[in-house]
Amino acid sequence: MIDFHLSWPGMHHRKTREQTSTGKVYYTTKQWLTKKAECHIREVVKERLAP
Repeated sequence: MIDFHLSWPGMHHRKTREQTSTGKVYYTTKQWLTKKAECHIREVVKERLAP
């Protein structure tokens, strides 16, 4: 279970649509990276993989 008060920095929550194996639809909350965090991660990867 996710503790919403202690989420990681650079994360935000999105409501997503899920479906059970029997076909019932329900909505749940998941954590996603923010765009700023994604950009930072890409920059770090590029720096480390640069020749």
